[in-house]
Amino acid sequence: MTQESGYRIDSGCQSGSRLGFRGSEALGRNWNAVFTLEAGFDISTGTSLQGGRLFGRQAWAGLQHGSLGTIAL
Repeated sequence: MTQESGYRIDSGCQSGSRLGFRGSEALGRNWNAVFTLEAGFDISTGTSLQGGRLFGRQAWAGLQHGSLGTIAL
């Protein structure tokens, strides 16, 4: 009788695997440029889960002011 063992990787079940970048850059006079880029992928194959879009989960950029708030597209 032979016993086999193996390993496998499964992608996240509830919210999926993600890779993201978030940042801000001071522009002066209390203004900042802000952005978020987030990609979802299947960790077992490396393929995109958002129909082939690179940052299909979330992608935005905007301006932020200390007392006025944030506007993003």
